[in-house]
Amino acid sequence: MDFFKGQDLARRNTRLLVLLFVVASAGLILAANLFVSIFVFMGLPSGSAGWADYFATRQFLFVSGAMIILIGIVVLLRWTQLSAGGAAVAEMMGAVRVPPNTGEPKLRQYQNVVAEIALAANMPVPGVYLLPRERGMNAFAAGIAPRDAVICVTEGLLDHLQRDELQAVVGHEFSHILEGDMRLNIRLAATLKGITFIGDLGRMLMWSRHGSYRSRERSALPFIGLGLWVIGALGVAVASLIQAAISRQREFHADASAVQFTRDSVAVADALKVIGGYLPSTHVQLPGAREFGHAFFGAVTPSFWSWTSTHPPIEERIRRISPRWDGRYLERPMIHYPKATMGADTPEKARMAAAALLAGGDPGFLLAEHWEPMSDDTSPADCDNFAASNQSPQVLGGGLVEPLVACAALVAIFLSRDTEVRAKQLGLVAESKLEGLASELVHIARRVTTMPVTDRLAMVELACATVRQLSYPQYQNYKLLLKAIIRADSVIDLTEWVLFHLILHYVEPEFIRSVSRSPKYRRLQQASKQVICVLSLLAHMGRGDPELAFTAAVQDMGLRNANLLPLAECSVADFSKAVDDLGLLFPLLKPRVLKALSIAARCDDETSPLERELIYAVAAVMDCPVPSLEQ
Repeated sequence: MDFFKGQDLARRNTRLLVLLFVVASAGLILAANLFVSIFVFMGLPSGSAGWADYFATRQFLFVSGAMIILIGIVVLLRWTQLSAGGAAVAEMMGAVRVPPNTGEPKLRQYQNVVAEIALAANMPVPGVYLLPRERGMNAFAAGIAPRDAVICVTEGLLDHLQRDELQAVVGHEFSHILEGDMRLNIRLAATLKGITFIGDLGRMLMWSRHGSYRSRERSALPFIGLGLWVIGALGVAVASLIQAAISRQREFHADASAVQFTRDSVAVADALKVIGGYLPSTHVQLPGAREFGHAFFGAVTPSFWSWTSTHPPIEERIRRISPRWDGRYLERPMIHYPKATMGADTPEKARMAAAALLAGGDPGFLLAEHWEPMSDDTSPADCDNFAASNQSPQVLGGGLVEPLVACAALVAIFLSRDTEVRAKQLGLVAESKLEGLASELVHIARRVTTMPVTDRLAMVELACATVRQLSYPQYQNYKLLLKAIIRADSVIDLTEWVLFHLILHYVEPEFIRSVSRSPKYRRLQQASKQVICVLSLLAHMGRGDPELAFTAAVQDMGLRNANLLPLAECSVADFSKAVDDLGLLFPLLKPRVLKALSIAARCDDETSPLERELIYAVAAVMDCPVPSLEQ
């Protein structure tokens, strides 16, 4: 799966989107001027000049300027709203977050599937959301970057798909995350809102009957509204064409990526067959779904013409994966949801219904706000927990789904072996405002410090997914505590920097809006100093010859006249600045840097845990999937 080429394609699709938006806006502006000219002409006495004369007057500039300003303001406001992060988009759609300690079997299975694929993809575990009481079988991923991404599925999808089929759908959405499609989807939704808003304004004016206008002006409003509504209808048609042009081919590629993620083409095909044989299909009832329809797994509304559909036909997607398909769909018994909560007419009502559903089935729903220490016993519900699998730290069992345990586990990895420093760190924990953390740390510290170092990275990823459930004040206190613990010995070593930045990168976007930076470096030579600094430090961290590891890495990258820096010149501060700058590389350059890092790490035929964590930290800051470190 070459996700970097996918990111580059998403960037080029953004240019196409801008071009189509400019063309569509120009057409709407022309249509608006045509309407205004006809409207003014019809209000003039007979014998006046033809309407074409009014089309070419000063009002053309006035109408065009007003339209440009209106569309620009709407797009800017919508972009600001949607770019607040994946969680904000999901909640705007009416979704509710699934608590990490839920005891509902289908929700626990859903969480486990997301965690499995996230660890397999070497990326942060996304937030897990649910669209409750939605019969349609659908899903979407939202966010600006992998660090603030969320996965959301409908309740119908969870109820009707088996575990391997659910993995296929989630794998499809992970492809959109890693290929940069989420950001493109946000831009597309904001852009289309600017086009379709004209029709919304027209509908408001059509039904306007009250106000302080004079009677003549008041009677003209519905006609103005009708004209704007007609223009808006054209905008909606154009928006549908833009959605189809941008998103259709991406779905085929995401289906293929889901096969590679799951290593199971049958499961991907079966998921599509179940959806194809399901009467509600992928349709979603929430009013905001259509605007964001291009981001979903399947079409949220039926389309009368295939060329305006945001997604390819289900049967075509199946045949791309299973060419010998016999044309038969898979049927599952349909579950009927209570009408009282199905199809809520506002996202707020949907969220209230979802909160009632989840809180009613899970007494620990508010645990992130009211911490309680948990016992060492593992409940039967944890049997399906991915945290107990061979790919995660077995020593903690299913405890990482509890916010308090997850917080204590992350604190424990920073505890010093020096008795005096450790006592100071424990004193900081006891004095913190996080009730119950000190007592939980006593229970878990030994288990964390004695776990295999190779399990530490998986533990951090799983724990960070749970820490994101904290309230904002709790998180602020917790972050200050981690900083104080790290600084307790007045020294910040590389291991502490790597782990702390991984925690920040995985958790921070949940509470602080992440700012996406535009690529700056088109060629590796433009960032050669930063590359040399990062490669030099990694080479010194290995057990082999640093010069040999560095030379092998720079030769692979094609950097000339690059010399290994002495370890004394590779400070943590310099390394941190260099990694931050590498995040500004263009998408297709990032895999070359990560590949060079993996070459340097494997030069002594063994990748140490610190080298692995360092590469993961660099990849996280660069918002990139991590290359295989075993080849």
